[in-house]
Amino acid sequence: MIRHPAPTANPLIARCRPRTVVLVLASLLLPTLACRKPAPAPSEPQRIENPTLGFALADIATGCRPGTNEGATLQLLCDLDGVPGTMTFEVGEEERGVNLLQKAKLRKD
Repeated sequence: MIRHPAPTANPLIARCRPRTVVLVLASLLLPTLACRKPAPAPSEPQRIENPTLGFALADIATGCRPGTNEGATLQLLCDLDGVPGTMTFEVGEEERGVNLLQKAKLRKD
């Protein structure tokens, strides 16, 4: 005895092979995936140069922006995770044996 598959409401679907169903679904889904908006291009890393200091800062953190960049002073203003701060690079006279306690006292005054 030969068994036939159960009849379906649509004879076209009854004759479809599984591979055909996969190809039809793929042809319907692939164009929608291809039409997605492209990812934004990464921004150029910010670079700050200071010839007096003799160096350049490249690829600065996202939350930082240039402050002062004049002469022997380079300053970055930062806001990282909601915490504001300032980074300052300065050239002054060379010091040997820095006394941190004295520097801290001078900074308080």
